[in-house]
Amino acid sequence: MEVIFNSVRFRMVNPMGLYATALVLGAVGLAGVLVEGGGRLGDPWAVAALAVTAVIAERGRVRLTSNLEESISLLPTLFAAVLFGPLAAMLVGAASTLSDFKKPYLRWTVWTCIRAITGCVAAILSTAAADLTQSDLGAIAIGTTVAALTAEVLDVGFAGLTYRLRGNGEMKTVVRMLAPLILVSVPLYAPLLALLVLAYLKVSPWTLPLFFIPALAAQRVFVLYQEQRQLAQDLSGANDRLERANFSFASALVATLDARDRYTAGHSAAVAIYAKHRGTTGSFRGRAATCSS
Repeated sequence: MEVIFNSVRFRMVNPMGLYATALVLGAVGLAGVLVEGGGRLGDPWAVAALAVTAVIAERGRVRLTSNLEESISLLPTLFAAVLFGPLAAMLVGAASTLSDFKKPYLRWTVWTCIRAITGCVAAILSTAAADLTQSDLGAIAIGTTVAALTAEVLDVGFAGLTYRLRGNGEMKTVVRMLAPLILVSVPLYAPLLALLVLAYLKVSPWTLPLFFIPALAAQRVFVLYQEQRQLAQDLSGANDRLERANFSFASALVATLDARDRYTAGHSAAVAIYAKHRGTTGSFRGRAATCSS
Protein backbone atom coordinates (compact mmCIF):
# COMPACT_ATOMS: atom_id res chain seq x y z
CA MET A 1 0.00 0.00 0.00
CA GLU A 2 1.27 3.47 -0.88
CA VAL A 3 0.28 6.84 0.58
CA ILE A 4 1.07 10.16 -1.13
CA PHE A 5 1.86 13.01 1.26
CA ASN A 6 3.07 16.36 -0.13
CA SER A 7 3.92 14.65 -3.44
CA VAL A 8 6.15 12.15 -1.63
CA ARG A 9 5.29 8.45 -1.80
CA PHE A 10 5.45 6.45 1.41
CA ARG A 11 5.09 2.68 1.24
CA MET A 12 3.12 1.35 4.20
CA VAL A 13 4.03 -2.08 5.54
CA ASN A 14 1.28 -4.71 5.48
CA PRO A 15 0.60 -5.60 9.14
CA MET A 16 -0.46 -9.14 8.24
CA GLY A 17 2.81 -9.63 6.38
CA LEU A 18 4.80 -8.57 9.44
CA TYR A 19 2.61 -10.74 11.64
CA ALA A 20 3.15 -13.78 9.42
CA THR A 21 6.90 -13.15 9.32
CA ALA A 22 7.07 -12.94 13.11
CA LEU A 23 5.11 -16.17 13.45
CA VAL A 24 7.34 -18.01 10.97
CA LEU A 25 10.48 -16.84 12.76
CA GLY A 26 9.00 -17.82 16.11
CA ALA A 27 7.98 -21.30 14.95
CA VAL A 28 11.30 -21.98 13.20
CA GLY A 29 13.19 -20.65 16.20
CA LEU A 30 11.31 -22.90 18.63
CA ALA A 31 11.88 -25.94 16.40
CA GLY A 32 15.58 -25.12 16.14
CA VAL A 33 15.95 -24.78 19.89
CA LEU A 34 14.18 -28.10 20.46
CA VAL A 35 16.34 -29.94 17.93
CA GLU A 36 19.56 -28.43 19.28
CA GLY A 37 18.48 -29.28 22.80
CA GLY A 38 18.10 -32.95 21.93
CA GLY A 39 14.31 -32.97 21.68
CA ARG A 40 12.86 -36.26 20.49
CA LEU A 41 9.92 -36.89 18.24
CA GLY A 42 8.72 -40.01 20.04
CA ASP A 43 7.13 -42.93 18.27
CA PRO A 44 7.14 -41.83 14.59
CA TRP A 45 4.22 -44.11 13.65
CA ALA A 46 2.05 -42.79 16.47
CA VAL A 47 2.97 -39.19 15.65
CA ALA A 48 2.17 -39.79 11.97
CA ALA A 49 -1.19 -41.32 12.92
CA LEU A 50 -1.97 -38.30 15.11
CA ALA A 51 -1.02 -35.94 12.28
CA VAL A 52 -3.32 -37.75 9.84
CA THR A 53 -6.12 -37.66 12.42
CA ALA A 54 -5.61 -33.92 12.89
CA VAL A 55 -5.78 -33.33 9.11
CA ILE A 56 -9.01 -35.33 8.79
CA ALA A 57 -10.54 -33.58 11.79
CA GLU A 58 -9.66 -30.12 10.50
CA ARG A 59 -11.03 -30.96 7.06
CA GLY A 60 -14.41 -31.74 8.62
CA ARG A 61 -14.79 -28.60 10.71
CA VAL A 62 -18.17 -27.91 12.28
CA ARG A 63 -19.62 -24.45 11.69
CA LEU A 64 -21.09 -23.09 14.92
CA THR A 65 -21.79 -19.53 13.76
CA SER A 66 -21.13 -17.49 10.62
CA ASN A 67 -17.67 -16.59 11.95
CA LEU A 68 -16.82 -19.61 14.11
CA GLU A 69 -15.80 -23.12 13.15
CA GLU A 70 -14.58 -25.86 15.46
CA SER A 71 -13.09 -29.32 15.10
CA ILE A 72 -11.41 -31.96 17.25
CA SER A 73 -8.02 -31.34 15.61
CA LEU A 74 -6.73 -29.88 18.89
CA LEU A 75 -7.09 -33.24 20.65
CA PRO A 76 -4.40 -35.07 18.62
CA THR A 77 -2.08 -32.10 19.17
CA LEU A 78 -2.66 -32.17 22.93
CA PHE A 79 -2.21 -35.93 23.01
CA ALA A 80 1.16 -35.56 21.28
CA ALA A 81 2.08 -32.72 23.64
CA VAL A 82 1.40 -34.73 26.80
CA LEU A 83 2.78 -38.05 25.59
CA PHE A 84 5.64 -37.22 23.21
CA GLY A 85 6.67 -33.63 23.97
CA PRO A 86 7.02 -30.27 22.21
CA LEU A 87 8.54 -31.42 18.92
CA ALA A 88 5.78 -33.95 18.23
CA ALA A 89 3.11 -31.43 19.25
CA MET A 90 4.55 -28.87 16.84
CA LEU A 91 4.49 -31.39 14.00
CA VAL A 92 0.92 -32.55 14.65
CA GLY A 93 -0.33 -28.99 15.14
CA ALA A 94 1.28 -27.75 11.93
CA ALA A 95 0.06 -30.78 9.97
CA SER A 96 -3.56 -30.10 10.95
CA THR A 97 -3.73 -27.20 8.47
CA LEU A 98 -2.54 -29.17 5.42
CA SER A 99 -6.08 -29.38 4.05
CA ASP A 100 -6.15 -25.55 3.91
CA PHE A 101 -3.05 -25.27 1.75
CA LYS A 102 -4.53 -22.99 -0.90
CA LYS A 103 -4.78 -19.32 -1.74
CA PRO A 104 -4.45 -17.05 0.09
CA TYR A 105 -1.23 -18.71 1.27
CA LEU A 106 -0.65 -15.98 3.85
CA ARG A 107 -3.65 -17.20 5.80
CA TRP A 108 -2.39 -20.79 5.68
CA THR A 109 1.08 -19.67 6.83
CA VAL A 110 -0.33 -17.73 9.76
CA TRP A 111 -2.50 -20.56 11.07
CA THR A 112 0.12 -23.25 10.50
CA CYS A 113 2.62 -21.33 12.61
CA ILE A 114 -0.03 -20.58 15.24
CA ARG A 115 -0.88 -24.27 15.59
CA ALA A 116 2.81 -25.22 15.80
CA ILE A 117 3.62 -22.59 18.43
CA THR A 118 0.51 -23.42 20.44
CA GLY A 119 1.37 -27.13 20.50
CA CYS A 120 4.96 -26.45 21.49
CA VAL A 121 4.15 -24.10 24.36
CA ALA A 122 1.38 -26.38 25.61
CA ALA A 123 3.79 -29.32 25.67
CA ILE A 124 6.51 -27.37 27.50
CA LEU A 125 4.15 -26.15 30.22
CA SER A 126 2.52 -29.58 30.44
CA THR A 127 5.88 -31.24 31.07
CA ALA A 128 6.84 -28.62 33.65
CA ALA A 129 3.53 -29.08 35.50
CA ALA A 130 3.72 -32.88 35.38
CA ASP A 131 7.18 -32.80 36.99
CA LEU A 132 5.61 -31.32 40.13
CA THR A 133 4.14 -34.67 41.17
CA GLN A 134 5.61 -38.13 41.56
CA SER A 135 2.41 -39.99 40.75
CA ASP A 136 1.99 -41.19 37.18
CA LEU A 137 -1.76 -40.67 37.26
CA GLY A 138 -1.37 -37.24 38.85
CA ALA A 139 1.28 -36.23 36.33
CA ILE A 140 -0.96 -37.22 33.43
CA ALA A 141 -3.99 -35.45 34.88
CA ILE A 142 -2.11 -32.24 35.69
CA GLY A 143 -0.15 -32.27 32.45
CA THR A 144 -3.27 -32.78 30.35
CA THR A 145 -5.19 -30.03 32.12
CA VAL A 146 -2.34 -27.53 31.81
CA ALA A 147 -1.83 -28.42 28.14
CA ALA A 148 -5.53 -27.99 27.38
CA LEU A 149 -5.82 -24.64 29.16
CA THR A 150 -2.62 -23.34 27.59
CA ALA A 151 -3.64 -24.37 24.09
CA GLU A 152 -7.11 -22.86 24.41
CA VAL A 153 -5.85 -19.56 25.82
CA LEU A 154 -3.18 -19.24 23.13
CA ASP A 155 -5.64 -20.21 20.42
CA VAL A 156 -8.09 -17.52 21.52
CA GLY A 157 -5.33 -14.94 21.88
CA PHE A 158 -3.92 -15.62 18.42
CA ALA A 159 -7.39 -15.72 16.89
CA GLY A 160 -8.27 -12.37 18.43
CA LEU A 161 -5.00 -10.79 17.31
CA THR A 162 -5.42 -12.14 13.77
CA TYR A 163 -9.00 -10.88 13.72
CA ARG A 164 -7.81 -7.42 14.77
CA LEU A 165 -4.91 -7.21 12.31
CA ARG A 166 -7.14 -8.23 9.42
CA GLY A 167 -9.35 -5.26 10.24
CA ASN A 168 -12.43 -7.33 11.09
CA GLY A 169 -13.01 -5.75 14.47
CA GLU A 170 -11.77 -5.59 18.03
CA MET A 171 -9.88 -8.42 19.69
CA LYS A 172 -12.29 -8.45 22.62
CA THR A 173 -15.09 -9.50 20.27
CA VAL A 174 -13.37 -12.82 19.62
CA VAL A 175 -12.53 -13.27 23.29
CA ARG A 176 -16.15 -12.74 24.34
CA MET A 177 -17.31 -15.18 21.68
CA LEU A 178 -14.83 -17.98 22.45
CA ALA A 179 -14.32 -17.66 26.21
CA PRO A 180 -17.62 -19.39 27.14
CA LEU A 181 -16.76 -22.22 24.75
CA ILE A 182 -13.43 -22.76 26.54
CA LEU A 183 -15.06 -22.78 29.97
CA VAL A 184 -17.43 -25.52 28.82
CA SER A 185 -15.16 -27.63 26.61
CA VAL A 186 -11.97 -27.95 28.69
CA PRO A 187 -13.63 -29.65 31.71
CA LEU A 188 -15.30 -32.07 29.28
CA TYR A 189 -12.41 -33.24 27.12
CA ALA A 190 -9.39 -32.82 29.44
CA PRO A 191 -10.30 -35.81 31.69
CA LEU A 192 -11.13 -37.89 28.62
CA LEU A 193 -7.78 -37.04 27.07
CA ALA A 194 -6.00 -37.96 30.30
CA LEU A 195 -7.70 -41.37 30.29
CA LEU A 196 -6.65 -41.85 26.67
CA VAL A 197 -3.01 -41.11 27.51
CA LEU A 198 -3.17 -43.47 30.48
CA ALA A 199 -4.70 -46.22 28.34
CA TYR A 200 -2.01 -45.73 25.69
CA LEU A 201 0.74 -46.11 28.29
CA LYS A 202 -0.75 -48.83 30.48
CA VAL A 203 -2.96 -50.87 28.14
CA SER A 204 -2.00 -50.67 24.47
CA PRO A 205 -1.21 -48.14 21.72
CA TRP A 206 -4.22 -49.58 19.87
CA THR A 207 -6.48 -47.64 22.24
CA LEU A 208 -5.61 -44.60 20.13
CA PRO A 209 -7.74 -45.52 17.08
CA LEU A 210 -10.47 -46.85 19.38
CA PHE A 211 -10.97 -43.27 20.56
CA PHE A 212 -10.22 -41.12 17.56
CA ILE A 213 -12.17 -43.12 14.97
CA PRO A 214 -15.50 -42.75 16.88
CA ALA A 215 -14.65 -39.10 17.57
CA LEU A 216 -14.12 -38.41 13.88
CA ALA A 217 -17.30 -40.31 13.05
CA ALA A 218 -19.27 -38.26 15.59
CA GLN A 219 -17.90 -35.03 14.12
CA ARG A 220 -18.87 -36.19 10.62
CA VAL A 221 -22.38 -37.10 11.75
CA PHE A 222 -22.80 -33.65 13.28
CA VAL A 223 -21.62 -32.04 10.04
CA LEU A 224 -24.18 -34.09 8.07
CA TYR A 225 -26.88 -33.10 10.57
CA GLN A 226 -26.02 -29.44 10.09
CA GLU A 227 -26.10 -29.81 6.31
CA GLN A 228 -29.52 -31.50 6.42
CA ARG A 229 -30.81 -28.86 8.79
CA GLN A 230 -29.59 -26.11 6.45
CA LEU A 231 -31.24 -27.85 3.48
CA ALA A 232 -34.51 -28.07 5.41
CA GLN A 233 -34.34 -24.37 6.25
CA ASP A 234 -33.60 -23.49 2.62
CA LEU A 235 -36.53 -25.64 1.46
CA SER A 236 -38.86 -24.01 3.97
CA GLY A 237 -37.78 -20.58 2.78
CA ALA A 238 -38.32 -21.59 -0.85
CA ASN A 239 -41.82 -22.84 -0.01
CA ASP A 240 -42.65 -19.56 1.70
CA ARG A 241 -41.46 -17.57 -1.30
CA LEU A 242 -43.47 -19.82 -3.65
CA GLU A 243 -46.59 -19.36 -1.54
CA ARG A 244 -46.20 -15.59 -1.60
CA ALA A 245 -45.64 -15.68 -5.37
CA ASN A 246 -48.80 -17.77 -5.88
CA PHE A 247 -50.80 -15.38 -3.75
CA SER A 248 -49.50 -12.39 -5.71
CA PHE A 249 -50.38 -14.11 -8.99
CA ALA A 250 -53.90 -14.95 -7.78
CA SER A 251 -54.44 -11.39 -6.56
CA ALA A 252 -53.33 -9.99 -9.90
CA LEU A 253 -55.63 -12.43 -11.74
CA VAL A 254 -58.63 -11.44 -9.60
CA ALA A 255 -57.90 -7.75 -10.18
CA THR A 256 -57.71 -8.37 -13.93
CA LEU A 257 -61.07 -10.23 -14.00
CA ASP A 258 -62.79 -7.54 -11.93
CA ALA A 259 -61.44 -4.80 -14.18
CA ARG A 260 -62.76 -6.63 -17.27
CA ASP A 261 -66.32 -7.14 -16.00
CA ARG A 262 -67.63 -4.65 -13.45
CA TYR A 263 -70.93 -6.55 -13.17
CA THR A 264 -69.24 -9.48 -11.44
CA ALA A 265 -66.69 -7.33 -9.56
CA GLY A 266 -66.04 -8.75 -6.13
CA HIS A 267 -67.40 -12.17 -7.02
CA SER A 268 -63.92 -13.65 -7.55
CA ALA A 269 -62.71 -12.32 -4.21
CA ALA A 270 -65.75 -13.78 -2.46
CA VAL A 271 -65.14 -17.18 -4.05
CA ALA A 272 -61.49 -17.02 -2.91
CA ILE A 273 -62.53 -16.29 0.65
CA TYR A 274 -65.04 -19.14 0.59
CA ALA A 275 -62.45 -21.55 -0.84
CA LYS A 276 -59.97 -20.55 1.87
CA HIS A 277 -62.38 -21.26 4.70
CA ARG A 278 -64.20 -24.25 3.18
CA GLY A 279 -63.58 -27.38 5.15
CA THR A 280 -61.73 -25.73 8.04
CA THR A 281 -64.87 -25.58 10.21
CA GLY A 282 -68.46 -26.59 9.72
CA SER A 283 -69.81 -23.30 11.06
CA PHE A 284 -69.18 -21.36 7.83
CA ARG A 285 -71.28 -23.71 5.69
CA GLY A 286 -73.90 -23.87 8.39
CA ARG A 287 -74.29 -20.09 8.41
CA ALA A 288 -74.31 -20.03 4.61
CA ALA A 289 -77.14 -22.58 4.52
CA THR A 290 -79.12 -20.62 7.12
CA CYS A 291 -78.79 -17.42 5.18
CA SER A 292 -79.83 -19.06 1.90
CA SER A 293 -82.91 -20.56 3.48
